[in-house]
Amino acid sequence: MKTPPSYPGYAEASPIQWQRWKKGLMAGCSIMAIITFFLWPEQKSMKTLVFGFWVLGFPVGIWLTLLAIRFFFYQLNAYGHDRYKDVVDQHLERWWENRSLSLPVKKAVMIGSLGDKQDTWANLLVSPPTAPLPKSDKWQGETLACPLLLGTGNTRTVALARLLAHQVLAMEELKTKDMPRFDAVAWYGNEESQTAFLTILRQENIQFSGKIIPLADVRDIDGLIDLFYQQSPQMRRMLCAGVACHESISEGELAGEAGFAWLVDKESQVGIYRPEMFMPEKEDPKILTQQLMRYASLSDIPSVCLAIDPDSMAAILPGGWSAVEHQLAPYFGELGPSAPFIAITQSVLHSIEHQQSCGWMASYSERNIEQKNFVTGVVAHYGKT
Repeated sequence: MKTPPSYPGYAEASPIQWQRWKKGLMAGCSIMAIITFFLWPEQKSMKTLVFGFWVLGFPVGIWLTLLAIRFFFYQLNAYGHDRYKDVVDQHLERWWENRSLSLPVKKAVMIGSLGDKQDTWANLLVSPPTAPLPKSDKWQGETLACPLLLGTGNTRTVALARLLAHQVLAMEELKTKDMPRFDAVAWYGNEESQTAFLTILRQENIQFSGKIIPLADVRDIDGLIDLFYQQSPQMRRMLCAGVACHESISEGELAGEAGFAWLVDKESQVGIYRPEMFMPEKEDPKILTQQLMRYASLSDIPSVCLAIDPDSMAAILPGGWSAVEHQLAPYFGELGPSAPFIAITQSVLHSIEHQQSCGWMASYSERNIEQKNFVTGVVAHYGKT
């Protein structure tokens, strides 16, 4: 989890101790009076201005000078403290502003074990259908496969990418008089599936500018958000998509198969806020959820929370976000590093359809690494708290 930067404290000057200064003045006057009395010539009268100056005026003058110096340094320190605090507050404010940026999504598409009907996916959390039965595969074992695809292995990945491309083309937002154009494309998946996806879009005169941005895992969303705002206002529309078929899984886990696409547009009403990785053994889930809510300017927990797997919900539940009613493992299975993208997509579909904020949780294991990564985030409507 990325936390706000910490800065060393500024040494504050102790306040002026007036009682000590009063005692110092009295002591100084007394000492000066004694010294003057013993050194004053006997023949001279003590009832003179000179005698009064040395007994009272001189020590008071020294006292006022020292007090002025002390007050000057006190004010100088106070000014430095205030300036330092202002600079720190500005840096923290910029940090929060940066972490609160989001990817504005106008439309999302999901393909998986329930097929490609977007109404079904958009209402999955409200009226969940019966979970599909696993498909037996002699190469991969039991899987939650997309029922619209045939074939095995990489052929299914390519077929899923083609199906996803057709779903993207069906978006009403792309059916305009002007030639649809994307300023950037981000892709999760292998090169074969990427080529199949882009080929179909190009055949329908969808234009792309710039290079294809590869997505390795959910941490790359930070880079997408930064890119979108750094190249603003030139960048107005971005396409983020990807497919995952039968990811490498542990024995006894149910493999999944899914595809997703986000139409990122400046005129969107829903934002994908920066996700945060979470280490339960080192970090506090309450701080995590409060930080995510601050990103999205939410005054309370999200209206709905979903978990792509039970482990992620168990890790984040102490933070106050519960997805007990929205456990989606029976619909997606194990998707590896693509699981957070699918959780985000499901949250976007729900938020667009029902105008609610949606928190999401996911976990995944990287190849050859047994330890799971926990990640969570929030999707919310702009301006709604």
